[in-house]
Amino acid sequence: MALRQRLASVIFPGSANPPMLLTQVSSAWRELALATPRLWTTLTIRTSHPNLAPILSMWLPRSGILSLKLELNGLCASLFLPGPARDAIQPHLHRIEHLTIRCYPGATALDDRALLDLNAAFPVDELRGLQSVQLGRYLLAPGAVTRIQFLQHHPSLRDVHLDSIPTTDVDLPWAQLTAFTITGDDVEEYGDALRLAENVTHSAPTILQNPERDMVPTTHQKLRHLSLIAESFDENPHFLCGLTLPALETLELFDSDHIQSADFDAFIKRSSARLKTLVFSPNDLQYNLDIGSFELEQLRNLTRLELRHCTTTLMASFLRSFGEGSRFLPNLEKLVIECTVERDLVEESRWNADSAADYSFLVRRVAEGVLGRDGMQGVPKCWVHLEARQSFLDYSTSTTPSKQELALYESVRRAGGQLYLSFQQPT
Repeated sequence: MALRQRLASVIFPGSANPPMLLTQVSSAWRELALATPRLWTTLTIRTSHPNLAPILSMWLPRSGILSLKLELNGLCASLFLPGPARDAIQPHLHRIEHLTIRCYPGATALDDRALLDLNAAFPVDELRGLQSVQLGRYLLAPGAVTRIQFLQHHPSLRDVHLDSIPTTDVDLPWAQLTAFTITGDDVEEYGDALRLAENVTHSAPTILQNPERDMVPTTHQKLRHLSLIAESFDENPHFLCGLTLPALETLELFDSDHIQSADFDAFIKRSSARLKTLVFSPNDLQYNLDIGSFELEQLRNLTRLELRHCTTTLMASFLRSFGEGSRFLPNLEKLVIECTVERDLVEESRWNADSAADYSFLVRRVAEGVLGRDGMQGVPKCWVHLEARQSFLDYSTSTTPSKQELALYESVRRAGGQLYLSFQQPT
């Protein structure tokens, strides 16, 4: 008998290392945990732990011959010096597929000597199964000139995530990467990385644009999935203004309130991208999009759309087109609309052009849109989910739909519509 790794995570959802807790429940659970190698394939540990070497020596062998995911947090410069901790990891280097190295603020970052030790600790011929790596912020000591070189020649490395680490400080096998993520404030650096990583298909950058620097126009022929957080200053063009992505299929715009309709439209037209999935997830009210952005010829292939925290003007126009226009997003199969439960808290601006389309505004309009859509000939049915979230600002608002609203949505489903409603508490 063996225990599934997912089940252990469900039993101890707040723990990074549930197998250790299972061994402390009872002798039976301990025996079961020790007999399940797959439970021990993931280890997240503070490198400042006083028993680091014993834990590594105990934990890593229990996964048998299975691949490993190792996360080392709170890095100190002495970790990769020859010693017990490094000796405990060494026999298992060939099984590490996913490696994360992070340094906490105030910890001893890697100076030039420590970087040499780091490069020596992961020889290519032993760390031969490495597929993905994440290097965290605060890793490099100020003034360090030694480059991180141990990743350069790993033949199986495909996925790299650099958190506030300049690409100029890391030697990477750019041509073989298929996924690349960067967090930082240098748009030029990300553009340079895209030009080097010509085979990347997935990227999830987080960019705070420097007001004095713009991204050099960049075309990438193979990028299919872009998840973007890009805060821009008013005087800067949006991050997407410098990109052309003809192969793009999935675009997730987090902090999407920073992009104007004209810039989004120009990006879509310039790329000639035939998007299948589009997500607008703003940090603030999504007031700067208009319905024209969803009427572009290039979006006719869209099958999934998520709209969050939009204005009444946009949502009224969108739902009217959705329920009345057979040529409006004709291949859409899934629509998710997220809103707040309560109305705009500023009473005098209730439901004006700049107010949020809240639950009260949307609940019946969404149902009417679905009924209209389902009544059109030659248009496939669309699965629609209205997700209402309670604001942190108002816990007194009811988070339960009324009987009339439930009856309305049930009647739509009885008529064949795929319409669903959920309420979410703030997390």
